[in-house]
Amino acid sequence: MEWATDKLQQAINKNDRIAEIRANIEFHRLFYSYSRNTFLQTTTDSSWLSFRISFLSARNEDVTLVDNS
Repeated sequence: MEWATDKLQQAINKNDRIAEIRANIEFHRLFYSYSRNTFLQTTTDSSWLSFRISFLSARNEDVTLVDNS
């Protein structure tokens, strides 16, 4: 777990949003794998996949995911 949190902190320090997202996903996948709860693992994997598809779709359409107004 320390490795995963270190990786996330490095991404934050570099202000690398893509690396932050990847490190966040890795951290949570590791955390859920230690729970040995297959339902939780499957559900969160599906959620991450949906999030990634939405992000890539919006990115390809040049749409902002967050309204900064």
